[in-house]
Amino acid sequence: MKQESFHLQFNWQNSQRKVQIRSEKVTDSTPVVAMYQVLWDDVYMFTLYPTFNDESCKTWKIVEQEMEIQFPPGFIIILGSLIEDVYMMN
Repeated sequence: MKQESFHLQFNWQNSQRKVQIRSEKVTDSTPVVAMYQVLWDDVYMFTLYPTFNDESCKTWKIVEQEMEIQFPPGFIIILGSLIEDVYMMN
């Protein structure tokens, strides 16, 4: 496993927000579940991961489920999609 880090920038509540994403990239053929740590100003906020819902559609979940109510509906899914877009571009 190789650790990677990148930043995402987005608008939230009428201001620019920038978060750091840390992940471990698979360097062999072992299947693993990707988990992404989200940091703001180098302070850990939460970890999210891709999964599938009951209809077999890809979705994103937050490990710290009690924090999910602190974000607007769909925020975790959109953040996960942004993370996925960065990985596709790299």
